[in-house]
Order: sequence, then structure tokens, then C-alpha cells
Amino acid sequence: MAINLSENPVIVEREAAHFAFIEKHGPFMKTAPQAWQEFWMVAATSIDQTMITGKMGIHREAPRKGEPPIYQAGVTLRSLPNALKGLKLRSLPPGKYACFLLHGSYAQLSGAYPHIFALLPALKLTMRDEFCIESYLNSPQDTPEDQLKTEILIPVK
Repeated sequence: MAINLSENPVIVEREAAHFAFIEKHGPFMKTAPQAWQEFWMVAATSIDQTMITGKMGIHREAPRKGEPPIYQAGVTLRSLPNALKGLKLRSLPPGKYACFLLHGSYAQLSGAYPHIFALLPALKLTMRDEFCIESYLNSPQDTPEDQLKTEILIPVK
């Protein structure tokens, strides 16, 4: 499958954000769909939809040797909620990211990351020890699959 990905990232500074999420451990292609399905079932009754400022998948390969990858499916929020039943809440730290734009199916994501990681040395970018972020700019609920847009944000120094 050809990957429709920008090869020249934009360097962005992200502000801190409140993040409500469901966390799963294991291979992303298996855990991400499960996490999103569970997240939306719980979020429907625990989050005021007007508080959502963005939809993100946040993940990290094995944080420590021998541990499974971590995937967090969730949303950024305008402010701290009073309570979140069934969801975790954390603060996303501010920081510098290399932002690549992916056009099309989420099925391309598994191939996009190895491609991006191979580009980083030539771009003279070094990763920080932080989670990568997928920021979904539109949704498969109201956008044809070939028109989906996802920012892939790689934490860099």
C-alpha cells in the first residue's frame, strides 16, 4: 500500500492539554480499534461533547524493555472536567513536534511510522522520550476514507 504522507514536516510547539482517554497495551493495529470503540461507548455518557477540542491517538513503543506498546485513545478538553466515569485523565506536556500530514485511510498508519523514523536522521531531527501523537483532523463518520487527514506528531528535541 502506498503511503500518502508529507515528507517535509512542519515543526510545531504544542501547548499543554487535558487529555481524557482509554489505555490499551499491545500491538497498535489490534489495540487502537478496541480502545476507540470502548472510548466512545464510555465518553458518550461521561464527557460534555462541547468540551472536546481534539481527537487523538497517543502511543509509545515499549516504554521499558520487554513491555508491550501503549496506546491511548481519547480527546483533549477545553478545561478539567468535574468527574470522568470510566476514563483516565492526564495532562499532555507542552513540547516541540515534527508534524507530518497523512492523507487517506488509517490503515496507512502502520507503514507511516517506520517511514517517518527512517526520515528523521536526514532531516537532522532527534526524538524526545515522549509519546507520539496522531491528531485526527476529520472523522470517518462524516468523511470518505480517502479524504481523511491525520497529523502525525513526532516528539523532537
